[in-house]
Amino acid sequence: MRFFSCTRGRGNWRLALCSRSYRHCGQVRSGAVALIASLVGLAMIAFASSFYSDAMLFPGEAALLPCIGAALVIWPRVQMTFADKALSIFPLRWIGLASYSLYLWHWPVLVFYRHYALGEMPDGVTTAALIALSVALAFFSLFFIERPARRVPAPAPRVIRVGFAGASCLVALGGAILFVDGAPQRVSQEARGLSEIDRLWAWECPSHTRLTGDTKARCTAGKPYETAARKAVVWGDSHAEHLMPILDVLGKKYDTSIVLLRTCSPAYDEEVYRLFPTRAWYRAHCARQNRAVLDVLKRHSDISMVITSAFATHDLTNMRYERDGAGVVSGAPALAEGFQRRIAETTGPSRAFVLVGNVPRWNVTGREPHACLLAAHSTLISEPCDTRTLAIPRTAFMAEAASYFAMLDTVAGKNPQVRSLAGGRGLRRDAQCISVIDGTFIYRDDHHLRRDLPPYVLERLGVLLGLDDVLAR
Repeated sequence: MRFFSCTRGRGNWRLALCSRSYRHCGQVRSGAVALIASLVGLAMIAFASSFYSDAMLFPGEAALLPCIGAALVIWPRVQMTFADKALSIFPLRWIGLASYSLYLWHWPVLVFYRHYALGEMPDGVTTAALIALSVALAFFSLFFIERPARRVPAPAPRVIRVGFAGASCLVALGGAILFVDGAPQRVSQEARGLSEIDRLWAWECPSHTRLTGDTKARCTAGKPYETAARKAVVWGDSHAEHLMPILDVLGKKYDTSIVLLRTCSPAYDEEVYRLFPTRAWYRAHCARQNRAVLDVLKRHSDISMVITSAFATHDLTNMRYERDGAGVVSGAPALAEGFQRRIAETTGPSRAFVLVGNVPRWNVTGREPHACLLAAHSTLISEPCDTRTLAIPRTAFMAEAASYFAMLDTVAGKNPQVRSLAGGRGLRRDAQCISVIDGTFIYRDDHHLRRDLPPYVLERLGVLLGLDDVLAR
């Protein structure tokens, strides 16, 4: 219903459109013009309410269509049209009388419902019930607040003073709530941690190392680089980053230093890339970053292991490999070409290459797990949620990721120095994938592991992902 308001949000120009047009245009005297204007206006409003989506920028230029439509519908005219008579029927007149109250009430009703429903949008029946509740509240405030307030005789200075005092109290109340951070004592410490995505990603890098030929010092996990018995790098995007706390625990256990080389997917170069229409620079950017990493690795014969990890299962259709004069290859085969090139450029008799697949992701379930966990750890009123049901179905995840994992296994099978850890086989147990270890939820968001996990959970994750076995060799 947001499209019917000419005054919502920052759009003061919409208020001007709906009001000043009459001052300059006057009444419509032609019956035909009045009918066409009202019908076109209704059509514009109907189109906006039917076809506008959350993907559109609103308020903004998109608001022109429904607001011009509203201006055409309420444009003063001498003769009533068919549309005027239809909009003048008893129920619609009363909805119009309570429209401002309805506008004010519908939003908190929806917000509080979504809080109760753990972030879920209402279904059809619930939507009807929420609309009925909003209408009831609107008419209550119309008859018992708006109209009585209008009947109170009061001089203008008094109205201004009372209004200013009321607004000041609301500002003070809002400032107090902001100052105390929303009264966090209402929820447990664990629940507050789950509600802040930055806290779930928090991890202090123990040290930094500047490799020969590199332009900056890189985060280093495990043992200090200078004294470690074995040296390794983990190369990739944010999925390489979320492995660092795990590798820190395992590196200390197996006397290994692991340096993070944060780039794009290691598979990308000038010919193998991800199609990214909104980021025209992405292809060249990734190729340049990965070439710099290759240059560093060529200078360091002491690095005996390259671990790669990057998010790819969600977007295989946009992977491309352009061969000179031989067309374009798409999907998993394109990524396979990129990984085979990196393996050929970096492996040798004394250097291993490890392909880490993506962990199971929550998007395949259609559920948001953190809201359920917050409900279970707080005293706020919400829909009951059994945390024991929080799991990612193995079949759903494998339906999305099977071709990617098969590609990693195939690439690894062609070289004895390469090992595939396709998607954390240890996390895929029976019918469901593991999301809780020793009572601790391990996900930061849809597809990243938390980095603030306790050491015993990180060590267990290392075993399940196969990284413990890799570093133990």
